[in-house]
Amino acid sequence: MERKEALAVTAFVLTVVSVALGAALIVSWPLLRMARIPHAPWLAAAGIPVVVAGVWFALREAPPGPAPSLGPGLATPQPGADDGEAWARRARAFAESGRFADAAASYAEASRRLPPSASILAERADTLAMAQGRRFEGEPDRLIAQALALDPRHVKALALAGTSAYTRGDFVTAARHWRALLAVLPAGGERTREDAERLADAERRSRPAR
Repeated sequence: MERKEALAVTAFVLTVVSVALGAALIVSWPLLRMARIPHAPWLAAAGIPVVVAGVWFALREAPPGPAPSLGPGLATPQPGADDGEAWARRARAFAESGRFADAAASYAEASRRLPPSASILAERADTLAMAQGRRFEGEPDRLIAQALALDPRHVKALALAGTSAYTRGDFVTAARHWRALLAVLPAGGERTREDAERLADAERRSRPAR
C-alpha cells in the first residue's frame, strides 16, 4: 500500500512538472524562435523529457519521510476477534484522546474476551459516564457495583462509587465509599489528602441540619 501511494504521488508530481514546463515552453516559444541560438525552441522542447526523468529519479531515490501521525486512538490497530488485551489497549488510547464513547465500547469488547476484572469494569464505567456528560445513572453505576463485587477494595471503583453518590446527593453513601477508599490508599500522598477533603465535605453534608 505504501509503494502504491508513493507511485501515485510521484506520478502526480511528474504530471505537474510536465504541464508547467509545457506551459512555459508555449509562452516562451516566440522568444526562443527569435534567439540567435540555433534550433533553440526544439532544444528546449527536447529538454522537457530530460527534466521530467530527472525529477522522477530524484523522487524515486529520495529516502522515505516519517510516517504521518494517526493520533492516539487511530494509532492502535483493530484488535483480533479474541484479543481482549488489545481491545483494552485500544480503549485506553481512545480515553487518552478524549474519545470516551469509543473507549467505553472498546472496554465492553475487552470485557467479553477477558476474565472478570474490576479494573476493566471501573474503566468502562468511568469512560461511559464521561461520554454521558459525567452522569453515572444507569449502566455506569451498574458497572461500578459489579467492580466492587469483584474487589471491594478496588481504588478506582471506590472513588467512582463515592463520586456517583455525591453527585446525586447521597452524601452518606459517598462518605462510606470514600472512607473505604482512604483505608486502602497510602498515607501522606497528595491523592489521600484530596480524598480526605472530599470525605470531610460529604460527612459535613450528611449531618442533619440544626
